[in-house]
Amino acid sequence: MCLGLHYLHQRDIIHRDIKSLNIFLTKDNSAKVGDLGASRKIDEEGNIIDEFGESGETAPQNARVGTPYYLAPELWQDKPCSKKSDIWALGVILYELCALQVPFTGEDMQELENRICEKKYTQLPNNINKILQGLIQKCLMKKAEQRPTIEELVMMPEFQ
Repeated sequence: MCLGLHYLHQRDIIHRDIKSLNIFLTKDNSAKVGDLGASRKIDEEGNIIDEFGESGETAPQNARVGTPYYLAPELWQDKPCSKKSDIWALGVILYELCALQVPFTGEDMQELENRICEKKYTQLPNNINKILQGLIQKCLMKKAEQRPTIEELVMMPEFQ
């Protein structure tokens, strides 16, 4: 998953709908990132580029695109989507793989938004590898600028 996201981000593409249903396993147990229908190319400043190669698009960059459980706090706060939003969603998937549930839930969208933006997720069980727990914690930082880039993640000695 990380290498697939790394491939996209190296090409200045943000996925915008990273979720467990969009990660496909092949017969040889390789994970593939799929469903690029919401993905967009971005320029050097992080602005979405439309299909004509010009900055901007019909939907604003801060439009909530994706599945609510995987939306980063900045998207709930109507801030622009970025590569760091994909990192948040990656953290949600990694948490989900460990705990068999997403880290944030709510009875309605308002409660879900509040938990994602304000609350801490339930600590993973102690039998989960501490390095993996640390990686998830880094991905689920509330402030986008505190999250690592995918390049930083794949260059971590633990990842290597």
